[in-house]
Amino acid sequence: VPDASVSIIQPGATMMRVDTPVQKTIAEVSAFLAIAPAQCVKTLLVKGRDGLVALCLRGDHELNEVKAGKLAELPDEVVLASEAEILAATGARPGFIGPAGLPAVIPVIVDRSAAVLADFVCGGNADGTHHTGANWERDARITRIEDIRQVVEGDPSPDGHGTLHLARGIEVGHVFQLGGKYAEALGATVLDDQGKAQVMLMGCYGIGISRIVAAAIEQRHDDAGIIWPE
Repeated sequence: VPDASVSIIQPGATMMRVDTPVQKTIAEVSAFLAIAPAQCVKTLLVKGRDGLVALCLRGDHELNEVKAGKLAELPDEVVLASEAEILAATGARPGFIGPAGLPAVIPVIVDRSAAVLADFVCGGNADGTHHTGANWERDARITRIEDIRQVVEGDPSPDGHGTLHLARGIEVGHVFQLGGKYAEALGATVLDDQGKAQVMLMGCYGIGISRIVAAAIEQRHDDAGIIWPE
């Protein structure tokens, strides 16, 4: 069921199949058809718990694998379907897959930004073809609308105040959640408050000494060289 908070724009064009003999990527298709990438829908077929799942995004957006990995249909991670699996399921090869006309057994999960598009371009589910003037509900079904894309510069801030600005960073420390894997292998247990042996949960915490040095130099220097902080 489509997300009630997303307003799906009414169709203004008739869906048509056009030949795109060698145009597979969003960049190639948008240039060939003289449209903006943001007016395209890209469809990724991934391996789900019970078969393939279609993830649809706006052409100028990228999938956030962490967000997608939390979908109930996926096994905690995003694994792209192979070309053979895609061909067997749709009759077309990667680069020509779209939500219009996908087999009913494939769930179609659409990113919120893609769900508000109307008269968009998408794969035609036949090699060498794309659809123009495609619209949700009329031409392409939606199983569910979710937030599955990477944020981009200028997106509204999640707290509702201002917009997002992206900047490069450097990882100077990290935490690995090891769980009980090594404790179980070593037989490392502790007694709980009931006097029963419990496997310890472990974590590994690391600080990158050389990275801290690099970050300090990056932030504190002048034309003559390094200015070491105290």
